[in-house]
Amino acid sequence: MCISRWRQQINIYKNIRCLVCQGQSLNDSNSDFAIDLKKVIKKKIINKESDQEIYKYLTERYGDWILFNPPLKINTFLSVSYTHLTLPTNREV
Repeated sequence: MCISRWRQQINIYKNIRCLVCQGQSLNDSNSDFAIDLKKVIKKKIINKESDQEIYKYLTERYGDWILFNPPLKINTFLSVSYTHLTLPTNREV
């Protein structure tokens, strides 16, 4: 594998969340899920799929949660907004 494809592979690994390990990227995870998904991504890179094609495949299969930086969509915005609105504060009224 050439250096540019290797870099592409590592960048994708760093932007994908391991669904087994809370808060870890695929790059940092050694779970069975991460190992299997790395193989899938590597195969797609060897088949010369673009980053966008790979991310599209992953989000269609696992949802936006698999991305560390998911695109802003109305349902993403509403869930984040709701979380912030319902968090308790330490301020006195």
